[in-house]
Amino acid sequence: MSQEGRFDYLPATIIKSTTNSQHNYLIIDKGHLDGVSAGMGVISNRGVVGIVNHTSKNYSYVISLMNHNQNVSAKIAGSNYYGPMRWDGYSRNGAHLEELPPHTTMAIGDTICTSGLSAIYPSDIPLGRAVSIRSVNGISKTINVELFQDFKMLQYVYVVVDRDADKIRDIQRVYEE
Repeated sequence: MSQEGRFDYLPATIIKSTTNSQHNYLIIDKGHLDGVSAGMGVISNRGVVGIVNHTSKNYSYVISLMNHNQNVSAKIAGSNYYGPMRWDGYSRNGAHLEELPPHTTMAIGDTICTSGLSAIYPSDIPLGRAVSIRSVNGISKTINVELFQDFKMLQYVYVVVDRDADKIRDIQRVYEE
């Protein structure tokens, strides 16, 4: 089974969202009665939106990617080099892809996408484009990313349901104890 075959997408509507603080969030109109649970990813047609943090019967609280405490495993499209991508903390469409090896080949304009190295998002969801690259103390590179997603324009999203998430977490728990 391909990685893409593991995932289902549940459409949802945003009921409330914030974009003006360091801890932005969304509330969507799907909850645990719809099969949504904490830890599921939320995306739009333009990229990653966030991760479900809490659910009630009919609603879910989603921590936005535009949140100081949130990150996503990302990579340069067409590459296997990955690292955490975090919101830049001040703009609606800025992020940093960090901890890339210093020998990584990259260029301004490269597409940045999800790495698929989690039970949250499949690989290759486009996130944004590289707008600048800098070396960090000669031991890694950081890419400044212009996100494709405009968080002020969001209305509709999809909850990402990984049918293998429980199996992945079970094996992970065995070896992390």
